[in-house]
Amino acid sequence: MKREFIICLALIVILSILPVYALTASISNPRMVLYKNITNDKLVFQNSVIVNNKNDYEVNISITPKEIWADRIKVSEPEFVIGAGERKEVSYEITIEEQGHYQGDILVLFRTDKKEMVAVAQDLEVFAIGKDSAKTKFANYFLLKIFGALILIILIIIMITKLKRK
Repeated sequence: MKREFIICLALIVILSILPVYALTASISNPRMVLYKNITNDKLVFQNSVIVNNKNDYEVNISITPKEIWADRIKVSEPEFVIGAGERKEVSYEITIEEQGHYQGDILVLFRTDKKEMVAVAQDLEVFAIGKDSAKTKFANYFLLKIFGALILIILIIIMITKLKRK
């Protein structure tokens, strides 16, 4: 019994001493909400994701736009290797051809040579607003109502002052 206890204790000590390797994935700007105005036929602008390698070894990175962004985003550097402890900002160009609300993910895949993988997604949401958007129409309607109310108040004040003079 004593011998079995010593063997179990030795195994526990050995297993607790062995280092644990786990792939860590981190990005900056995990959620982006942008409001952009479409003034011409289409809207083209730049954005980015910052990839952080918090591991003690280099990692292979793949950046892939998914869902609605698959055909609207062009990544400047879709695949690269990042060194231990480094961070890198990767830009991408977004093209939107009509007004609307667009939301989807940009997948950042971290891979090692040992076939370990971790995926992190940047959630990108864009409100593309044009000249005829509902917000613009509401603002114009609201301003028109205020302007009309001011004119009515001024006319009432003028009429009251004229009546008091008589």
